[in-house]
Amino acid sequence: MRASEHSKNAAEFHTSAERHSAEWKTWRDSEQWNRWNQAIAPALALRRRAFAILRDRKAVEVLFLELADRFADGPAVHARRRLAEVRLGDAGRKAIIEFTGVRDPPIGPAAAAPVVAAEKGAK
Repeated sequence: MRASEHSKNAAEFHTSAERHSAEWKTWRDSEQWNRWNQAIAPALALRRRAFAILRDRKAVEVLFLELADRFADGPAVHARRRLAEVRLGDAGRKAIIEFTGVRDPPIGPAAAAPVVAAEKGAK
């Protein structure tokens, strides 16, 4: 995912000092902070765009921390399924978006239950 690339690039300028400590304040006023800020800005913009669409901080966190690593190797394939329900307030249609990858089972109809042959002579 593009945001993880920006975060990795910004990591070289980041500090391990505790926030609001004297060392952190020195870093905050340095050129290193300016470089970190320029490097992390695209990742922050992508998170803000995702939040504008999802409107849920936990969903954005899962998307950027868990799913980003899962789909980092190749393109993410997703399937969209519309629901019959509509949102209250604006009557927008609800949908479920499922992310699928190489390790996930294919989306499709459920497999039929196995047929059990009846024994001869059983009533």
